[in-house]
Amino acid sequence: MKKLLLACLLASATLTKAQYFSEKEALENNLINEIEKAEQFGEELLNLLHEQQFEMIHKAFLEEELQEELTVKKLALSWNKLASEGMSDILEPKLKVTASNVFYLRGFSTEEKKYDLTFTLNEERKLTTFRISPFQKVETWEAPNYVAAERFKTEDLKIGDEQALLAEVTLPLKTKDFPLVVMVHGSGPNDMNESLGPNKLFKDLAYGFASRGIASIRYNKRTFDWPNSILDDYAKANFRDVVDHDARNAIQIAAEYTSGPIILLGHSLGGYLAPRIAEGMDLAAVIVMAGNSSPLEEVIMPQFEYLYKNDTSGAVNEFLLNMIKTQVKNLKEGNFDSTTIAPILPLGLPAGFWLDLKKYDPVKTAKKQKTPYLIVSGERDYQVPPKETKAWESALNHPQSNVKIYPKLNHMFFAGEGLCLPAEYETKAPVNKQVVDDLIKWIKGIAK
Repeated sequence: MKKLLLACLLASATLTKAQYFSEKEALENNLINEIEKAEQFGEELLNLLHEQQFEMIHKAFLEEELQEELTVKKLALSWNKLASEGMSDILEPKLKVTASNVFYLRGFSTEEKKYDLTFTLNEERKLTTFRISPFQKVETWEAPNYVAAERFKTEDLKIGDEQALLAEVTLPLKTKDFPLVVMVHGSGPNDMNESLGPNKLFKDLAYGFASRGIASIRYNKRTFDWPNSILDDYAKANFRDVVDHDARNAIQIAAEYTSGPIILLGHSLGGYLAPRIAEGMDLAAVIVMAGNSSPLEEVIMPQFEYLYKNDTSGAVNEFLLNMIKTQVKNLKEGNFDSTTIAPILPLGLPAGFWLDLKKYDPVKTAKKQKTPYLIVSGERDYQVPPKETKAWESALNHPQSNVKIYPKLNHMFFAGEGLCLPAEYETKAPVNKQVVDDLIKWIKGIAK
């Protein structure tokens, strides 16, 4: 079925946490009314679709603007194409809660695949969006054994004023003037936990840190909380709009919670941009987790070539590989300007993103700063391989700076064997305890 997306303008003032919630997590977070909507509306809609009651859905459930977009004919054509796979079962309800909307998800399966019926509702309980998307696996988060929940508390907050981002601050209970870590995500529309598959890298770190006296702020990325506002002016957007600005706001807010040292932690893209974010900010230190030191375009091709060679799932085929090669070539040869359309450039990002990075060198930027840096990565990380980590060494001009590469760990900092492939990230595993221990030890050393 086509993705039939309209502007999602309705925000619920009563919902302040933002992420994907399993049914169990929704109940634990007092979202019982919302999960019931996902369950009941979702099941009713799926049954009506299965019974071919397209006119009834169109008349009784769709908001007027959506009725114009999604006609009875379109609805029937889309569903019947999918129904040819054979309807099998209705699966669990889930939620995706953002600053701009609540997305209700009701899973279902055919004989071939799993899908999610995803929808949003207005105040009259009419559908404002209605689409079928690939199944989103949402597992209940389980605290790693290094988390002691009785030692900290969490508070909801917002980053920014207009179109604010939903966030959480995690605060130790028995310490004062504690260090506070601000966490900046990698690429893509990440939630505050930096969820990937069943894993939540930032939540593991935040709760692990707080268990041992270190606070943190983590927040939803702008592309997660307000995707439509970014799309409205996507051609003019850049990384400062979707990463830097919000990170710097979070650093300023951090000072309201502690008089202790504030540390910036960036993962992946967040690590690559961390030196630029840190410029002019009152920071005690910077941690780069799996952040590339080379220009972004330099690490794209090796990733796709690695997957083409090693991943038998066929997610990267020869056609896609050649398309990426052409896009990267266009970028390297400077065959673009502010008017170049996104499909001609890597990752489908408009020219504004690439122009924003044109003169940026993270290593040179970090070298100009007097701030201690800790650079860490996993030996089995194919997205940001060890050579990228080692190249940061020339920037380390502070005696407390350090670089460490962990054997067997991947981009999400948990261990595996052999070649790392995307399917590995579907394995449920917390951030490696040694990494957490080392980060805590280094942060406390900075705080002395």
